[in-house]
Amino acid sequence: MLQVIGAGVRGGNNIPRSIHVGYGHWSAGKVYCPDGQFVMYVRVPVLGSNDQPIDHHIEDSVGFTVEFPEVPCDSAGNNLMDHYTIRQITNYNSPNGIYSVQIAIFCKKEPTHRINLNTGDVINNDSDDQYIGSMPISYILIKR
Repeated sequence: MLQVIGAGVRGGNNIPRSIHVGYGHWSAGKVYCPDGQFVMYVRVPVLGSNDQPIDHHIEDSVGFTVEFPEVPCDSAGNNLMDHYTIRQITNYNSPNGIYSVQIAIFCKKEPTHRINLNTGDVINNDSDDQYIGSMPISYILIKR
């Protein structure tokens, strides 16, 4: 049986509109698909029990979840998010070797706004140049 040594919560994660187009950048990007679908992604560093980059020799992380207090939409508030994925933890292409998870959001088309699910407010992405302004991520830390 695995020993749980803690939980990690990374709040304040966002997806800026100024990110690079395509998968050429290691930390964030956006893709315009031929069928009109739009994909945005961001890599979030995974911290260990000491709030430093996780050391896989002594601990590991499992059970990633992401909360969406706001979702991509059009100007009328119609939800454009089709689905999202959380990729397994990797350190591929990271210039400093820090492990991260990738969250990719698949939309029907590029969103111009986002809707706050707590208040119902429709926020114009031009106001702060963000696709997603907040996206808390949680996970469990286990002893190896």
